[in-house]
Amino acid sequence: MDEHEASPRPYQIPSNSPMSLLNEDGESPGVPGCILQDEEGQPVNLASLQGKLVGFYFSAGWCPPCRSFSPQLSFFAKQHHQHFQVIFVSSDRSQAEMEDFTRGKGFLRVRWDSSVGGQLVQYLGVSMLPTLVVCNADTGHVVTHWGRFAMMLNQRNCLQEWRRGYNGISLSSFLGLGNVSCLGGDCSM
Repeated sequence: MDEHEASPRPYQIPSNSPMSLLNEDGESPGVPGCILQDEEGQPVNLASLQGKLVGFYFSAGWCPPCRSFSPQLSFFAKQHHQHFQVIFVSSDRSQAEMEDFTRGKGFLRVRWDSSVGGQLVQYLGVSMLPTLVVCNADTGHVVTHWGRFAMMLNQRNCLQEWRRGYNGISLSSFLGLGNVSCLGGDCSM
């Protein structure tokens, strides 16, 4: 490396953000204290989220609208894996139910035995399932609480909008929500 080239900065977990809740030890973004895991239950280094948007997905296998939306979200995330990562926050009744529901979807997930899922619900003000809250992993900024609706109404452009810091859904699209039948199917928490 040329002495004038800047070395890549190590990933810094944004403090006072939903991202900071993913690091139980409060020290480094490495594996030891991380409560994030892959589909096989293996710990995930938070640094793997650097440069990405993170979709905190609050969901459960027992919730019919969640079962309907999850395959769409999985497909979207796999198409855009370089820029977008889903973190599943479970409201399932058991670890086995969570594992069954997330299997094959490519979601990272908050460890079942951690209290962080409840902390994220509270921190982000989640009151219904399914909910997709999109955050910038580098800044910790919450881009939108309306990720699910943005994907449903603007799937082609929502990622570009999110990357620019917008909520991914236009006012005119949002006002058209009265014609979308899925709103009545949200599960209350």
